[in-house]
Amino acid sequence: MVKDINTGGSSQPDLFTVVGSTLFFSAYDQTNGRELWKSDGSESGTTMVTDVGGSDSFVWSGSSTAGQEGMVALGNSVLFVASEMLADGTLSSYSQLWISDGTESGTSLVQDFNPFHSDHPKYMVEIGTSVYFSIDDPVHGRELWVTDGTASGTEMLSDLSTGGTGADPTNMVGMGGSVFFFADLTNYGRELCHDQSVITSITYSY
Repeated sequence: MVKDINTGGSSQPDLFTVVGSTLFFSAYDQTNGRELWKSDGSESGTTMVTDVGGSDSFVWSGSSTAGQEGMVALGNSVLFVASEMLADGTLSSYSQLWISDGTESGTSLVQDFNPFHSDHPKYMVEIGTSVYFSIDDPVHGRELWVTDGTASGTEMLSDLSTGGTGADPTNMVGMGGSVFFFADLTNYGRELCHDQSVITSITYSY
């Protein structure tokens, strides 16, 4: 055993993601709840990165809390999803996209896409220096977005289903520098799609 993270009970580690020589994962302990951890494979080198959000206000949105949303490497950092712990001790349904380089000061919210409502980032996939994912915002619904880990470098690729209903892109996978996915297209129904580049148009594959 590398480390007894939750003495007297299971830490339920999951979402293992390797960045260089560091393993990132989520784990539970009775003091902090489910948070982001990292390990170099030694007991002393296995530590909680930070109490995301500060003062126990956030917990990791893992498989034992609000549903396994995922974690993905991006350069020397990881992107992950976290949800707020409310004052009454219940987990908020609001989930947001965060980034961490493995330090407390280097862990931050990427962007609040949908203030006071849950963004629910899903289906994250790394391609080159970007991560593609789906997210829900109040104007477009759930659409395909891309990020380089910064707020200014985060944008929606295309409004595939106009009118605010969202195209609900799923099953993202990278191939040949492009992202392939399924989406509900206006006038076409659910089809296989891929992007031509990071910020250009979407091509429909039939």
